[in-house]
Amino acid sequence: SEGTPPAKEPAAITDAVRLDLDVGTWFQVPSLPVATQAAVCGAIDGRLIVAGGNGPETQVLDAATETWAAGAPMNTTRAWAGSAVFAGELWVAGGNHQSEYFDTVEKYDPVADAWSVVGAFDGPRYFPAVVPLDGGLHIIGGDAWISDENIVYDDVLRFDATDAERPFPVVAHLEGAQSSLRFITRRGKITAIHWEEILTVDPVTWAMTKVNTLPQVSTFSSAVVDTPLGPILAGGGAGGPNRDAVFGWCAPE
Repeated sequence: SEGTPPAKEPAAITDAVRLDLDVGTWFQVPSLPVATQAAVCGAIDGRLIVAGGNGPETQVLDAATETWAAGAPMNTTRAWAGSAVFAGELWVAGGNHQSEYFDTVEKYDPVADAWSVVGAFDGPRYFPAVVPLDGGLHIIGGDAWISDENIVYDDVLRFDATDAERPFPVVAHLEGAQSSLRFITRRGKITAIHWEEILTVDPVTWAMTKVNTLPQVSTFSSAVVDTPLGPILAGGGAGGPNRDAVFGWCAPE
């Protein structure tokens, strides 16, 4: 399905909150030092890393002390990128800045506090899904607006560390072009969330089967995180009101 650019970009904010799963209550934590929107984030060894969005800043929250610190800036300012934690690092793929779309991947090493460029893939795009699976990292779908034409991708790319020229070859195709997908991998099973649909994914063919729906439409751009209780989605929305709803999904074993 086609992706659409946000009708109106909201103002960047600095607020940060955390959810206590035991009591189901949100708590305010110290605000981001630098306001941002459309950033990527990942949790590594007790640290929450927020990077990109409006600028190249990397902001690191120590969960134990609830204090923010500045990390090394990204090599490329990018918003609406895909990201995932892989091999102890935060990997970021695609995204855009103003009218430019990116076909590059960079990763952040929190121990060295350094970003490095991994390589490029075919087809600049934003809103790709980035999924660790079977010991590899996959980049899936995404779209771009080029000369007022919406290009939506159906490819599944897998990182190949042995190929410096083409480190992200195409290994499969989705049944249809997709953007703004969110994936959760648990026990070798993949659950995809697309708008209001919840789908199971065949890891061999990448075929998707709808199994349920969320109680609210327009989960576009929701933040998604896996927890011991199951995936949780927060916020989202484009082309309409932004959402403040939070959903939990208990995937079948």
